[in-house]
Amino acid sequence: MKILTLFENLRDNHIYVKARNSGLTFMLLFILLFSFSNTSQAQMKTQGRFLYNHCGEKVIIRGVEHMLYWTDTEGTRIAEISKSGANSVRLMLSVDDITGPKLKALLQKCINEKMYVSVAIWKPWLNRDFWARTEIKAVLLEYENYITIHGLGEAEYSNDDVRWQNEAKEVINKIRAAGYKAPIDILTSTFGRDPNPIFKYGQSLVDYDPLHNIILGVQMYWGKWYEGEFGMTIAAGCQKFATLNFPVQVGAATDDCDNNCGLTAWDEAYKNQLGAMWWAWTGDARNNNMSNDGTATNLTGQGQYLVNTGPYSLSKTSVKSTCIISGIGTTETDEKLNLQVYPNPAIAELFVNGNLPSNSNYEITSINGQILETGGLPGNGSISVKNLKAGLYFIKIKTGESAQVTKWIKE
Repeated sequence: MKILTLFENLRDNHIYVKARNSGLTFMLLFILLFSFSNTSQAQMKTQGRFLYNHCGEKVIIRGVEHMLYWTDTEGTRIAEISKSGANSVRLMLSVDDITGPKLKALLQKCINEKMYVSVAIWKPWLNRDFWARTEIKAVLLEYENYITIHGLGEAEYSNDDVRWQNEAKEVINKIRAAGYKAPIDILTSTFGRDPNPIFKYGQSLVDYDPLHNIILGVQMYWGKWYEGEFGMTIAAGCQKFATLNFPVQVGAATDDCDNNCGLTAWDEAYKNQLGAMWWAWTGDARNNNMSNDGTATNLTGQGQYLVNTGPYSLSKTSVKSTCIISGIGTTETDEKLNLQVYPNPAIAELFVNGNLPSNSNYEITSINGQILETGGLPGNGSISVKNLKAGLYFIKIKTGESAQVTKWIKE
């Protein structure tokens, strides 16, 4: 077969493909790399009724809410939450106590545990300028690949759809004006309980957002849901949400809920491929806790169901993404760098080409975030990779305050 050489520069992702033949192996490899290029993005993004991460993987949120603002201000229980298998955590923050460095430390703990973060503040309708605070904004933008912003929580009024729409639009305006591109999740009206505004006005809110990056949320653990007072059962509600052209995320708990309707909501959400968040890990006074003492080894009865024994428990349904890289706040290329990493795929050596100062360093990680090699970058930009097994890797080049992460394949 005639030998061909192809050098394709997929500039947006800094992926360079070099193939030596035109056989099936080359075709599969090229398709794989091209799919990375087409699906990669700068942050999580909604498309149709699903949420996708910045690598283009579909994400079904199976998460836990954690009340940092009164039970665990330093995030010491984040690692325990991760042991449950949750792929996401909602960090409920106090606007009075949180600082930029503290927020960064909390987010990094979550990233290290391969969990996405829904960043939330207590009573957000009273603190809408929080997202524009300079030190908060700097941290959230750094970690924007891995977060959603809980922009509108349980509004404390009922049956006022006009007010709810106006407040949701105000939240969207403020968050987008602050420069965020991450998904904004917005709870429905009537303390987050009533599904009907989602069906009536959800699409118009998605269309109102210039980025069309909105998740609507509904709390399905209230007695009214079990009794059908909203015109549908939990199962029927989840089935109907699954017909919409935007994501809907379910809130589940046992408070004010007969016949385990919170657990029903948790199960029905997954059956219909809807995201779900359980309130709460620990610290709630109304029997909603998953853990008795904040550890993953001392779970409540419902905690056991949610983590281990239920048909749609975290151990059976939650998927942690290989796209979350420990120790890296973002996989976006710093605008100060424009480096070439080649050849891709590589056999024995990788080369880094660009304007690099003498103090540049590199770090090679697996797709699971395990750090495999680190070191100073040689003057000729050559890095030996001959001892690595065949597979997909990331290489991070860091120089001063700037960094670039590139996907590459070892043959």
